[in-house]
Amino acid sequence: VRNTPGAWRSFLPQSVAKYLESKPELLAKLHDNLEEDAKKEAQHVSTGFPQIKRQRLESTASTNRAAECILRALDVVHSLQFERGHTGLLLSIGSDCVKEGLRTSQANTDAVIGEISAVMEDEFDGFDEAWALACELRQIPVWLHRDRAVVDKRYVMLKDMQGQDGWGARYSLA
Repeated sequence: VRNTPGAWRSFLPQSVAKYLESKPELLAKLHDNLEEDAKKEAQHVSTGFPQIKRQRLESTASTNRAAECILRALDVVHSLQFERGHTGLLLSIGSDCVKEGLRTSQANTDAVIGEISAVMEDEFDGFDEAWALACELRQIPVWLHRDRAVVDKRYVMLKDMQGQDGWGARYSLA
């Protein structure tokens, strides 16, 4: 397709195409570049291998632990999102059923974070980024404990508010 006459126009805006038509030396350079790209693509297709060498990772305990840490980090994010949703419901609705759902979400979040906190540095031999991620995730309980205390305090305050003031305060959080 790239070798057909006028094919170069298909991937350029009309204003650029008009400009190139008025500059034959630039148009010739564009054609040369397209031909060179087509040769590289043909070489890639004929050999069946990309031109870059890929590093092959052996399956080791460190590799498995690093991959597991990354997946656990995704689980932490997912658990925190669930907990955030239940927190919003608790503060806006304030029912005991929602409070139980929040406590369950918090327990799930704590369990996932606890799994990551149990790993040791030597389990990440050669995977410093995964170890750094695990160290960052270990900090979550510190701020999460503080945030949960604020939510509990706010919940008690909102639950005690009656009438229009209570309804308005809860509604503003929804």
